[in-house]
Amino acid sequence: MLGSCEAFAISIVTAMNTNFDNAITIGSPAAVYGNLLTTAPDGRVLNANVVAGTTVVACNRPTALVSDVNTVRLYQCLCTEEPCNFSSDADLRNLSENQKYEAGRCPRPPVTTNLNLASNPFSPIP
Repeated sequence: MLGSCEAFAISIVTAMNTNFDNAITIGSPAAVYGNLLTTAPDGRVLNANVVAGTTVVACNRPTALVSDVNTVRLYQCLCTEEPCNFSSDADLRNLSENQKYEAGRCPRPPVTTNLNLASNPFSPIP
């Protein structure tokens, strides 16, 4: 049985940080669970240092089952510049095509979680 989007996303973050190095910023984690990131209205990340080369993995609805293809959306974004900023729109709907692909711009994940997680978005399993 497939689990929730959150469980799946966390397994991806854990596997990436266990098996891969950050290719741009040596010594930094390769991935972060985006649903644990707190952002300012302008898109700056407030509770973590998300550096270039970090893959942000997040869910539109952490509680949605992975098998529910009509509901679940797993976001993946590679930060290529520092600081990694998020748009004000999680789906990037209100941005032009050029803005969607600006370096360092990622869709803003909702700050919600399904599980009892650690506060560290790079290592969310307590």
